[in-house]
Amino acid sequence: MAAFEIRTSPRSTELRWFGVVIAAFFGLLGGLFWWHEAVVVARVLWGVGLGVAALYYALPPLRLPLYLVWMHAVAPIGWVVTHLVLALIFYGLITPMGAIMRLFGRDRLHQSFDASAESYWTAHDPGGDTARYFRQT
Repeated sequence: MAAFEIRTSPRSTELRWFGVVIAAFFGLLGGLFWWHEAVVVARVLWGVGLGVAALYYALPPLRLPLYLVWMHAVAPIGWVVTHLVLALIFYGLITPMGAIMRLFGRDRLHQSFDASAESYWTAHDPGGDTARYFRQT
């Protein structure tokens, strides 16, 4: 099983929307360069975006290859960004919360060692009849 999967046979609606996304991507990237006063680069990016979008919609047989090339090109970027975000959340939020809870002696999972205990089993009363399983609303 792969770490991520690239859909090799997208639906036609996905392919149509992909053309809009490509045009918007180049448009926003050009806008960013225009905002930083690199007008020539912005115009080139807008031209590339317009050209790719026009080619994409004018020649439908090119849609799938262009889609697959783009997805394979940006998949490693998505993998890296996903792992960075998960690491930031874990080490920036979960780990400090755990350290603070440990500092204040909070043990929600009851993992502290008790040498005098015969067992760590916690009794649980399932309660009621099993017909309640079917009333989940």
